[in-house]
Amino acid sequence: MGKGVEIDFSGFDELNERLAKLRDVQSMRAVKKRTLLRLGQVYLREAKRNTPVGVFQEVERNGKIYRTESEHMRRSWSAGRVQFEGAVGKVDVFNSASYASYVNDGHRQTPGRYVPILGKRLVKGFVDGLNMAEKAADATEKSAKTVMEKVVKKHLEQWSNDTH
Repeated sequence: MGKGVEIDFSGFDELNERLAKLRDVQSMRAVKKRTLLRLGQVYLREAKRNTPVGVFQEVERNGKIYRTESEHMRRSWSAGRVQFEGAVGKVDVFNSASYASYVNDGHRQTPGRYVPILGKRLVKGFVDGLNMAEKAADATEKSAKTVMEKVVKKHLEQWSNDTH
């Protein structure tokens, strides 16, 4: 006669406990927060990369010295805190330079107006924007899947290596 099959299922209890940890609300919230932080970093990197940097200048006009701060707008990018409202999470990324929206979106100007810091008259009636924020949003959207996969993979690796 045959012997039969004997299986020890005690490991399934441990597996069930570990799966419960993986489904834990706080654990998943941490994964979501890490993902948003990484996406915010991608946005910041791309926005800074697309922000123009001028040459530091000192210009003298009528005995007065004008200085231009060349990296001010690039250094003015920053990110807020991660916020959750229900199932939606967000992190605000913004530029605090007062003129950043004009550089990003474009602006009107008066042709023929003399600008002392430039030492010349304006020619164009409208200056096109550089769309730094839009380029950063596009780059963030393109890399979102990769970022999410990396964060989840790291979380799963930590979970699988957890012996508690």
